Amino acid sequence: MVNPAVNIRARDIGGQEKPRDRYLTLEEIKTIWLFLDSDKNAISLQIKNALKIIILTGVRTGELRLAKWTELNFEKSLWTIPAENTKTGLVIYIHLTELVKSLFLELKDCSMSKYVISGADGISLLNDKSLPKAVIRIQERVGIPQWTAHDLRRTFATQLGETLQIDPVVIEKCLGHKMPKIMATYNKNEMLPQRREALERWTKLIKDLVCCENITYSPLELLQDVI
Repeated sequence: MVNPAVNIRARDIGGQEKPRDRYLTLEEIKTIWLFLDSDKNAISLQIKNALKIIILTGVRTGELRLAKWTELNFEKSLWTIPAENTKTGLVIYIHLTELVKSLFLELKDCSMSKYVISGADGISLLNDKSLPKAVIRIQERVGIPQWTAHDLRRTFATQLGETLQIDPVVIEKCLGHKMPKIMATYNKNEMLPQRREALERWTKLIKDLVCCENITYSPLELLQDVI
């Protein structure tokens, strides 16, 4: 049963929200991904692929929900998120790995909309409550509680740092965060090659994770690409 108060935030009723620190383990990511790929759910392709794209790229749910096909350049493997769609008011560049491109192209093959993730009618913008409701249903089915679609973004950032040992500045750039004032003033480097490498390594880890039932990683294996 869906909780009707799930989308009510503390600030909506005069309270203050505490920062969340929930992120998913690799095993939890694997469980959710395999569930999305299984025939044990009736989740739409739009929602399934949206959740996978967020896991793989760390984009905000709003950035993906508002995305249009004109923002994607498949030849250059680049998604350009316009400033008006971002929380920071900055243009964000997202490298598209082959797996991410395949998820987008799967959506494009059955799309009649200008939006990448369309609503139930196949044309309009996806309702902003659709992803949160889907996550609640998935929580109940797979037994992984207390996570949200936005927590997938935190998972992306945390796993890039803790598991893949990606440079924190590169992670901040991947997330589209504003740099501290002094860095923003003097360092205009977008670090696109480093971000591309980070996303390729993260995608490879996810692919290995979901393709191998009993896969385990040693710290040395996880750092091989760094050494």
